[in-house]
Amino acid sequence: MEKRKEEKILKQPTLNWEKVEAYVNEKDKGGAAMAVIETEKIFDEVLKRRNFPGKTTDQRIHNARGVFSDYEALQLARDVYKKLSLEVAADIKITDIKEILSAYHQAVKDLTKIEEKELSFFDKIILFFRHYINAPRKLLKRAALGTISFFFIIFILDSTSAGRWVVSALVKTSHILFGWVLLTLLLILGVVIIVVGGVLYFESRKKRSKLRIEKN
Repeated sequence: MEKRKEEKILKQPTLNWEKVEAYVNEKDKGGAAMAVIETEKIFDEVLKRRNFPGKTTDQRIHNARGVFSDYEALQLARDVYKKLSLEVAADIKITDIKEILSAYHQAVKDLTKIEEKELSFFDKIILFFRHYINAPRKLLKRAALGTISFFFIIFILDSTSAGRWVVSALVKTSHILFGWVLLTLLLILGVVIIVVGGVLYFESRKKRSKLRIEKN
């Protein structure tokens, strides 16, 4: 296990802060803007390593919000980055750069702390469900489109004699197939529930034991 972790760390690219420092040392608005943009790249690279759920950086940050010691400061820093990504010449105070870069540094530090240890199976499940629970609009949209498509196909099939014959054939076939398929799915579901339940139970016991040891 330790050897695998060492190999993983060696494969990861080294974070390059030299560009950021060079831009900061320019001490002008252009250099300040580029320092923020380069720091965002470093932050995004570290964030992606952790494999938090989400298709965009914003989604991954939202799902990882519990990791960051100053989530609000990070959000404010990224608001400045977004403004600069649209217009590098956007108004930015050089005096604010220290706070912005400090927020990014702390966020990278927070992510680096957990980079040394793998997320448990329990943590991954929580993150997965948190991601999809926080995206109800997308799920509702897909469900609505699927429902409309289903009823539209039924309407088309019911409008013709050929369609009605197809529906009748499908119903007969489904009675034969779904009897066995449903039974198989229920058995698989039962096994999955038992396995996942067992893993979650042992994970929670392991965490409780660890807490007791730390308290003692």
